[in-house]
Amino acid sequence: MHHNTCRYTVGDWTVWKVEERSIEAFTPDFLFPSWGQSSLSSSQHWQDELITVPASGTLRLSIHSWVLSKGEQLVILDTGIGNGRERPGKAVFHQLNTPYLDRLKSSGVDPLKVGLVINTHLHTDHVGWNTHWHGDHWTPLFPNAKYHFPKPELSHMRSHTGHLVPVYQDSVRPILEAGLHREVDYQTTEIAPGLTMVPTPGHTAGHMSVWLQSQGESAVFSGDVMHHPLQVLAPELSSVFCEDAKTAAVTRLALLQEVKRRDATYFSSHFPASSVGRISQVNNELKWVFL
Repeated sequence: MHHNTCRYTVGDWTVWKVEERSIEAFTPDFLFPSWGQSSLSSSQHWQDELITVPASGTLRLSIHSWVLSKGEQLVILDTGIGNGRERPGKAVFHQLNTPYLDRLKSSGVDPLKVGLVINTHLHTDHVGWNTHWHGDHWTPLFPNAKYHFPKPELSHMRSHTGHLVPVYQDSVRPILEAGLHREVDYQTTEIAPGLTMVPTPGHTAGHMSVWLQSQGESAVFSGDVMHHPLQVLAPELSSVFCEDAKTAAVTRLALLQEVKRRDATYFSSHFPASSVGRISQVNNELKWVFL
């Protein structure tokens, strides 16, 4: 199936994925530091070709954006890694050359018509296509959009001296310099009718997720609350990339329960295959069901 053919509806919104790249490099015990203590590690029933690579035992992950469309409104949620980025020591992100922009356009998105960009947090694989290389500098890819950043993410990034420095320089600072950003306070904030950003801390201190509600239907765009469907089966598993594993686990369980309660569609940032699904409950166990 072509990358852009699956379209989902949430009330009067249409949602689709634009994939940047897939990753099949991480084993469960790398991605989840507490894997060894997990009940899953001793059983094989979780192994599934959609979510693992049987030959190597590595996990399938995806990096992509979500496009939300309603009438003339176009929203991009999380913008991937970007091409041509200096990410020393991070082969998965370094100097990529993917057809993401062509995929975005062929899916029906004119970057000039995007009015809203949301970054759930400011890690390198969620902000890259905020900008593109134009002439001799990084410039906003969506020049007519308001880019929404969680406020604590931005202040943390500005004072950061490590791996976030190049990310700030090529993917965030050009947005600030163009005056295209809005800092979202770290509280439940409606940023457009039906679109609400909510704090979901743990992965990073200022991480936020986005709820979409329309005509009685609900969906959540979770950012990095979960990285892989195994976390539905074992919500206590936090990823190696989570800054505060304990808080992340509390956030994850609360979000899963909320998704279940609202019977919401779950749009993930890194799940493989369609990357979208629902949470079903069998006896006491939560299960992931791909849509």
